[in-house]
Amino acid sequence: MGATVVALAGELDYHTAPRLHRAVERTSEALPLVLDLALLRFCDSLGVAELLFAFRRTRAAGTRSPWSAPAPTSGGCSP
Repeated sequence: MGATVVALAGELDYHTAPRLHRAVERTSEALPLVLDLALLRFCDSLGVAELLFAFRRTRAAGTRSPWSAPAPTSGGCSP
């Protein structure tokens, strides 16, 4: 079975989080959603909220964790 992969790069914040939200809403619930976090370098609280939205949507669709390649040296998420 295939998957919809959404690659995140750079910053996930106030300016970019709405784009992730729209991408997650457009994905088919018939396919697993995978968020590729390998190039994500910063995430603010709104970005965290969108990641949780994606996580909850995948759980509701019956798929597993949507994360792929989280960067261990990321700048992290700010409060």
